[in-house]
Amino acid sequence: MPRHLSDQWIDALNAAAGANENLRDRTLGVHLVIEQVVTDLTGSVEEARWHVTIADGEVGFHSGPAGTPDIRFTTDAATARSIAAGTTTAQSAFTHGQLQVGGNTEVLLDHHDLMGGLGDVFSAVAIDDD
Repeated sequence: MPRHLSDQWIDALNAAAGANENLRDRTLGVHLVIEQVVTDLTGSVEEARWHVTIADGEVGFHSGPAGTPDIRFTTDAATARSIAAGTTTAQSAFTHGQLQVGGNTEVLLDHHDLMGGLGDVFSAVAIDDD
């Protein structure tokens, strides 16, 4: 199992997205960049950034910041790990003030069904939570 936020985790997300025909269908005609900022990491790194690009049926996960994301989610490390592991949802984290949203929030309304498809990708990738 890959460690959360590692390059292996990003690779596993890409493999899961590539195998998900439903996600491919949901993202046809969509052009969107979503960035995740994870704060309060342990060790010498204070934050991590990764992003998802959606371009007309192609979904890619990438390490590092996005140039100009349409929307940005920010959480602490524990919340990000819980969302990735499926033990909590982004909606629940947002409701409880554990997830902040920036950028064009209308994206969430316009593409709420797509967000569910991304959730399926995360569910398909087990993470090493140690």
